[in-house]
Amino acid sequence: MFIPYDYGWFAVVYDSQAIGAPPQSLEELVSGNPEEKIAIEDPRSSTPGLGLLLWMKKVYGDSAEAKWRELSKRILTVTPGWSEAYGLLTS
Repeated sequence: MFIPYDYGWFAVVYDSQAIGAPPQSLEELVSGNPEEKIAIEDPRSSTPGLGLLLWMKKVYGDSAEAKWRELSKRILTVTPGWSEAYGLLTS
């Protein structure tokens, strides 16, 4: 029997020279300054993207859809994967 398995830590990567006070919680990330944009990964093609999707659902439950609408004000783009999102940060 083959059972696919993936393991890894999730983190929010940010530019410490551009952002003096990074979010300390998911709620701070979601409700933060909409002028401070973020890139997220597509949950259909990226484990970190799927992790964010599931984390939002776990934390916010039935309110997750409303929280996604709130977070959408901060989303600059949705990348296919982690490498593309990180590339935007380092470019």
